[in-house]
Amino acid sequence: PDYARQESDLKNRYATLRDERVRESVAGLTPAAAVIADPDCLRDELSKRTTLLAYALGDTTSLLWAIDRKGCDLYQIPNRTILRDEIVRVRDAISRPGLGDDALRESAHHLYEVLVAPAGDRIAESRELIIIPDGILFELPFEALLSELPDNSAPWGDLPYLARSHSVTYSPSASVYLNLKETNKKKKYDTELLAMGDPDYSLFQDERGEPAAHDPLPSPRGEIPNIRASLDDQDHTVRFGGDATEAVFNEQRRGGSVRVIHLATHGIVDPVEPAASNIALCPDPAGVEDGYLHTLEILSLNTNAGIVVLSACESARGRIGRGEGVVGLRRAFLASGTPGIVASLWPVSDESTAILMGEFYERMLRKKRPASRALNEARLVMLDDSRYAHPFYWSPFVVIGLEKSPW
Repeated sequence: PDYARQESDLKNRYATLRDERVRESVAGLTPAAAVIADPDCLRDELSKRTTLLAYALGDTTSLLWAIDRKGCDLYQIPNRTILRDEIVRVRDAISRPGLGDDALRESAHHLYEVLVAPAGDRIAESRELIIIPDGILFELPFEALLSELPDNSAPWGDLPYLARSHSVTYSPSASVYLNLKETNKKKKYDTELLAMGDPDYSLFQDERGEPAAHDPLPSPRGEIPNIRASLDDQDHTVRFGGDATEAVFNEQRRGGSVRVIHLATHGIVDPVEPAASNIALCPDPAGVEDGYLHTLEILSLNTNAGIVVLSACESARGRIGRGEGVVGLRRAFLASGTPGIVASLWPVSDESTAILMGEFYERMLRKKRPASRALNEARLVMLDDSRYAHPFYWSPFVVIGLEKSPW
């Protein structure tokens, strides 16, 4: 008998049956599932020791794809309603330390069991995860999920977080990830850093000419010295206060490419109308720019940057569109040509942010680490400090885009 031919026929029949079952499973789920249904297009783009986890949430059931260079597995997971309740519980508990801590530990472990553990065999051999969320999953910091259920008396810094074993990069959808891979290659930059922060909000006026109600950030300038310390003598531009204008930002962007753009300012997110979301810089004295860098203005820019760091309140959030991720500030920067974004999922602690950003930039700029790895190493530093070991302090910032940005 021709065993080789029979084996080949069986493999082909299995592949056909698998594809048919996948197509049947994704029917009625998100449009993104159609792209994930052909995992080979994603496998070829993954690095060694990297696993991609892609989710498609449905009303009756949901799906998880676990993809690496060796193959692909497909799992059924709970429907979106069941997941939503648990994710809201985790988000609320993380964002309010001391309230619901016991429930946080329990839910963070349960979500690990249903969202990550099914792919355990594949992720056991990897060190990096690419996560393509769907729906409410965009609001979940996977790094804070717990691989084991800890005792309620265990210190926060001792818990078995996913961050201890893997660095994580998020992508809005499979199609966005593939497009970023195709269009972004290694390049040289004219300037290493453009940092703007602590805008003078007294310069803002509302439609009636009255001062606009923007609370000043507690101490955004505290981040910048830690960042500059990582640059040595490399070219960089820093603007504070009344000099941190939208006009200066646009001028700098037209002047050449920048590896890192760091914006330490308010991020104003409109979940109902994404086009109204903006980053609040300063209006310029000539009145040409109003100081609000809106999503549509970002989309019209060719940011020509390796990564944009949005050190602002809830800069990663926005309206959740089924199948194509969060429509907000981060999607605007990705669409404008930036392959990597660092943004926050909820209002952040100013003091801990300055420390986290210092550790992050030390590793990303001085040690040339990819942003996802640099940020994860910074998280582990925070975990070693009992003052900041609670996930509230180290899990809000996430990396979106390509896992190798900005290098």
